[in-house]
Amino acid sequence: MRISARAVYASMAVLDLAMRSNEKPIQAKEIAARQGIPFKFLEQILVRLKNAGIAESTRGAAGGYRIKQPPDSITLREVIEAVDGELNIVDIEIPDPFLTDVWKEIQEKLLAVLDDVTIGDLVEWKQKAGGTWIYQI
Repeated sequence: MRISARAVYASMAVLDLAMRSNEKPIQAKEIAARQGIPFKFLEQILVRLKNAGIAESTRGAAGGYRIKQPPDSITLREVIEAVDGELNIVDIEIPDPFLTDVWKEIQEKLLAVLDDVTIGDLVEWKQKAGGTWIYQI
């Protein structure tokens, strides 16, 4: 399975917003610079996150983006699906029922992990790691 750059950048952006949830709205250019995300690409991602109800925006000189929900209530799956649509690891008809069942089970397990990991978890793990990612399944 391949996770898109858009999904990775969306995760980074939501994590950035969550880690600064008590601050003033954050401008997209700040997130882009801090996370190394191409600005125009990030703008498209933030619009999708806003449409999904994960982020909200404020206009004006002091405007920017904020996380809209508590980080513990946003799953990694929701972030990925907000920018990429529904996740399917197999997008073809499999003629063998046995293999169909195997791939369905693999997908269910993958989705269960993505449903289990919240943005709150990512914030906690990043803080514990001192900015370095540590994650175990």
